[in-house]
Amino acid sequence: MKNDFLFEGGPYTRLLHRLGIGGKRSRDVVIRAGVGVIVCWLPLAVLSWLNGSFWTGDAATSFISNMDVQTRLLVTMPIFIIAEKMIGSSLTLTLGQFIRSGVVDRDDKTGSKRLSYSERRS
Repeated sequence: MKNDFLFEGGPYTRLLHRLGIGGKRSRDVVIRAGVGVIVCWLPLAVLSWLNGSFWTGDAATSFISNMDVQTRLLVTMPIFIIAEKMIGSSLTLTLGQFIRSGVVDRDDKTGSKRLSYSERRS
């Protein structure tokens, strides 16, 4: 098995490559994290502003002062996107070990489709 990201592929990855931010360079990863924040946080902020709940002064009903939402969207999501670069190849190696050890059956249709797709891309 090649040391490539087995878990890549599909419409999302193709879109990132078309946008020019699908690479494995640090710059691309940081841009993807920023785009993720913009795509997820900004529409919610706009909709809550239109709804009148962006800033109500009450922490329970205000979008901007809801620390749970802000932490998930502005901190946690970018961390997961940045971590993808570090753990992607490890996950591929781990899956290869699972297949070699027999934990995962090589004839499993879902797994073998992913494997063949990854090998074709390389």
